Amino acid sequence: MSNEHPVLEQAAPEIYRAVILGAGVSGLCMGRALRKAGITSFLIIEKSAGI
Repeated sequence: MSNEHPVLEQAAPEIYRAVILGAGVSGLCMGRALRKAGITSFLIIEKSAGI
């Protein structure tokens, strides 16, 4: 079995005000806090393919 990540389709690049590394409890809470503060332009990145 290979450890390579699947190739993701490339779309037009977007500019985000924040990038959150990790979709664990802290990352999701940070996303919620950003939305509560009125910031909706953010991206949450997780390295794992599943939960």
